Formats: sequence, structure tokens, C-alpha cells
Amino acid sequence: MSSSPVPFGDLRPGQWVRCTVALPDGKSRDEYGLIAVRTDTQRLTLWSPDRLGGVTSPRSLIPSPDETFYPAQRGEGLTEQQTELIEQFATHGVYDRKNGKWILPGSQTPSRPHSAPAPSSSIAPSGNRVPSPETVREIKRELIVPRLVARAEQLKLTADDLDALVTEAVHKTASQEFNDGAHTDLAAHEAFDAVHDGADARITAINNSGLEGQLWFLAECFGEQAVHDLLERQAGGSAADS
Repeated sequence: MSSSPVPFGDLRPGQWVRCTVALPDGKSRDEYGLIAVRTDTQRLTLWSPDRLGGVTSPRSLIPSPDETFYPAQRGEGLTEQQTELIEQFATHGVYDRKNGKWILPGSQTPSRPHSAPAPSSSIAPSGNRVPSPETVREIKRELIVPRLVARAEQLKLTADDLDALVTEAVHKTASQEFNDGAHTDLAAHEAFDAVHDGADARITAINNSGLEGQLWFLAECFGEQAVHDLLERQAGGSAADS
């Protein structure tokens, strides 16, 4: 693996990369994926795997001090199924604005593509139906949220202590939506206001959902382990402020 970063301006469609993302807790995570260009916006995007073995919708890339790109081998860090699915979407995927989905022409694949087929070692017998993404998401929530709540309570954190973390995460998402071309029917400043007005409403809804709702939202944004780290950091900050 090369230790030399690729300057943002040198990123090109068809490159496999490792993107090292700086997290709010001072740590980092690696994201492997394939660089492509959206045909509708002509923006550079990154197609990468999701945590369920499938592929996420692409995210637009903009220069950021929090992201460093390194060259990677084809499919590095991925399964062959993920690699092939990413290549299919990066090459042929189109965005269906009417249904808000990414699709492969001639297929029924949705914008958050189905997870790759379960390997032969899966505990599910062949012939059983694969759980829907919604079902998998709910199962994950039932497993993850109690652990995070227990840790937050152990650290004596309340929902009020997480308000700022939720606010920061939502506005980061809103900025990404703006960069992805949200509200193309509006002028740039109007689109920016619309996206962030929506973010403010979402922040209120999440923070009013209580500790469980806040923790699940953060887990979906950053992953469970990163939230554990954020909680410890927040507990240290709260103790210092008291």
C-alpha cells in the first residue's frame, strides 16, 4: 500500500482509492472505493461498500482537510461481489429523480443498492428469503442502541449532552446534500438556505426523540465504535464544564 497521498486535483474516474477520513474524536477511518463522475452533475463521486455487504449511494467529493486519498488496488478491502457491484454502478448507474433512487438500466436495483448475495457460509438456508434492508436496519438498531444507551448512562450523559453532536452531524449531511446538487430549481443561495432550513427541522426532531433516537442517528452517521468514542470524549468535556 502506497504511503503517498493523491492530491485531490489528481483524482480521476476509474481510480480505486483508500480515503482516510478524520473523525471528530481525533481518530480516523478508512473507506475504500471507486472514483467516478456523475453524468448529471459532472461531479467526482466515490462509490464504496456499506456495512451490510452491499454498496452505498455515491457521495460527491470536494476538497476537504478531513479527507486524504491514497491509491488502492482494485477491490482492496472489499469482497469480489462488492467490487463487481461497485464497478457496475460506477459505470452504468443512473439517478432516478422521480423515485429518488440509483438504478442500473434494465434492473430493479434501488438507490441504496441491495446488499450483495449472502455467501455460501451464511447461516440462512438457501431458499429462505433475504431480509429486506429495512428489516436489517431495525435488527441492527435493536442490537446497537441498548449498548450505546448503557454506555451513555454509565458516563452520566443525558440527551441534552448530545444536542451539539447531533447538530454538527446533521449540518454536515446538509452541506453534502447541497454539494450534491439539492434543489436544482433554486438559485444557489436559496438552495443553501432550503437545505439548512430542513436541517434545522431535522435537528429539532432528532433531539426531541430522546437519547435513543440521538444515539441511533449518530450510529448511522459514524458507526457504533465511533459513537462510543464520541461519548467518552463528550463525557470528558461535560465534566470539565461542570
